[in-house]
Amino acid sequence: MRERNLVIVFLFTLVFQGLVCAQNQDESQNLPNTLKIEENLIVQEVIQQDTSNINLIAPTPAQPPLKNLPISPLNSPPNWKILSAFDYQFTQAQLKQRLQIICANDEWKRWFLFKNNELHVVTETGTNYSTARLKLKGQHTPSLLGGRNYPFRYWRNTQEIKSLDYNGNTLPPIRVALDPGHLGGKWAEMEFRNFSKPGDANIAEGDLVLIVANKVRHKLEALGAQVYMIRETNEPVTAIRPQHLSQQVREYYPKFDIALDEKLQKLYQNQWFYQVAEIRERAELINEVIKPDLTLCLHLNAAEWGSDPKNPILRPKNHAHILLSGSGTKSEMAKPDQRLDLLLRALQGIYEEEQKIGTVFAKSLEKVTNLKPFIYKSTGKNTKKIPGHPYLWARNLLANRIYACPVIYYEPYVMNSVSDYPRFQHAIKNMGNPQVYTILDEYTDAIVDGFIEYYAKPQLNQTLRPAATIEEVTELEAFANQLENLSI
Repeated sequence: MRERNLVIVFLFTLVFQGLVCAQNQDESQNLPNTLKIEENLIVQEVIQQDTSNINLIAPTPAQPPLKNLPISPLNSPPNWKILSAFDYQFTQAQLKQRLQIICANDEWKRWFLFKNNELHVVTETGTNYSTARLKLKGQHTPSLLGGRNYPFRYWRNTQEIKSLDYNGNTLPPIRVALDPGHLGGKWAEMEFRNFSKPGDANIAEGDLVLIVANKVRHKLEALGAQVYMIRETNEPVTAIRPQHLSQQVREYYPKFDIALDEKLQKLYQNQWFYQVAEIRERAELINEVIKPDLTLCLHLNAAEWGSDPKNPILRPKNHAHILLSGSGTKSEMAKPDQRLDLLLRALQGIYEEEQKIGTVFAKSLEKVTNLKPFIYKSTGKNTKKIPGHPYLWARNLLANRIYACPVIYYEPYVMNSVSDYPRFQHAIKNMGNPQVYTILDEYTDAIVDGFIEYYAKPQLNQTLRPAATIEEVTELEAFANQLENLSI
């Protein structure tokens, strides 16, 4: 088996190095940011191969064999006690409906079991089999938190936001976090996020989306929104660097019977730096400091551009899509931390909120850009089509999962498309001229128009739920903090 895994590792490395330039295309053409540490072919292979000698205690005779995988890189063990904050909030029917989008298929049914008017979430497998339990409510059971019709969360939903005082502005004082994807400058090369043809300006996704984020920020603030930038330079948010992750990487992959040579060790250290440590640091800012009502992850797409980033192949394809959270895979659901993360998004109503917002934002993106919708061929494996607009897909990316609020993850344009490569060159050359309208302004307008369409002051005859009072928020935060301090 070790020889088989070494072959897999070798092939994975070849794929990683040869197909680094094709973001969110078919599985054979994914960029490094979609070859997530949490979900790769090596881990899935281990799941398929390593179940024969497991001593399992199944909760029912019909329950198929289960095996927990190690938690995701650079994460802490999940605190299952936090589920008690959601006791008596949902009926079984309501919760089943919310769980539908958690997985790309019906894998959630293996880990979330309904029994005796409780949801049993598998926390440990094998001889230490155990579950965390969430108490469901009957038809008239009052909420544990005083009858409120929403569970604990720091973000405000659409109705609560629209009930705020607009103070004469077009938009309410919604708290928006702008997350310009990736890194720019010298870091773009490590991420495989830059290319250019001879004699042309360098196209680096991290630098371009930072420009878009600043444009969006100024326009939204002028309309009344409260906007916060996750990064304002092309430098990492995290203080961690690849060399700091040597020990963690060496300890992690042997759990999957994977031997690391020097080259593969460096590859994983780099990946953990920009894919994991960086995103987790951004999550700390979002969840602990900013606490926004909505986070926008701003990205640009690309097709496979060949092995030479200094002379990329231009492609005829051009498209757009928006990623929402959900759609965990078999290997991701086998990780306890990811099970809890995905479940908490369901309990908070994030999936429904994202779909409502995403539908309007997608229509705005289509109207302004006139791009064709991208279609995943991996539906049912690691993606799920979301009704409402052809641009909308669910995918369990790290940012979509651990940013504990609604997240709209933009993926418009193909940077190395025949049609848009010259438009990005035009934008770079005219960066200092506000009189010239570029593709980056178009991207900005698509986002801002979506905000106006969705959040503009409602009609007077609309009935809106009032926002949570300061006293309610304080009480809920105190309750959550108390639960966080309990031993795991």
